[in-house]
Amino acid sequence: MWLLSATGPEMAAADRLSGVLSDEEVRRRDALARGADRRLYATAHVGLRFVLGAYLGLAPERVELHRAACPLCGGPHGRPEVAARPPLHFSLSHAGSAVLCAVAGAPVGADVESAENVCASDWEFLPVLHPDERAGGGGGGGPRPRPPRPRGGGGRR
Repeated sequence: MWLLSATGPEMAAADRLSGVLSDEEVRRRDALARGADRRLYATAHVGLRFVLGAYLGLAPERVELHRAACPLCGGPHGRPEVAARPPLHFSLSHAGSAVLCAVAGAPVGADVESAENVCASDWEFLPVLHPDERAGGGGGGGPRPRPPRPRGGGGRR
């Protein structure tokens, strides 16, 4: 798992490095209405390309992505996939100033939420959290808990 920051310096770097994005990624970025969403999208996808490129031994702009078939209709608008052999799977999620990228040799999923979108009681009911993390999220009138940091292999924290 890789947790990337999407703050001012990182977004400025992503702007400078946006030449690594594919034509489709540029179209998707430019179709977003809000400038903040466009910058977050660019930061997430530039970061993704650098992470995948490191795993594949390729320059970020050489990472070939395509869309899987839609599981409902079979159309070419399903999840993005890496065109690589052996297969390399990834999941990309972003919220607020966080970008989470999971990479694995098998299908993988990851999700990150902005703390502003989660109240303290939400954390108490998430059975996937370690008991120490659940205890830290208690209720009460204190500040909202910070989301747990991802655990597990290979990424930076």
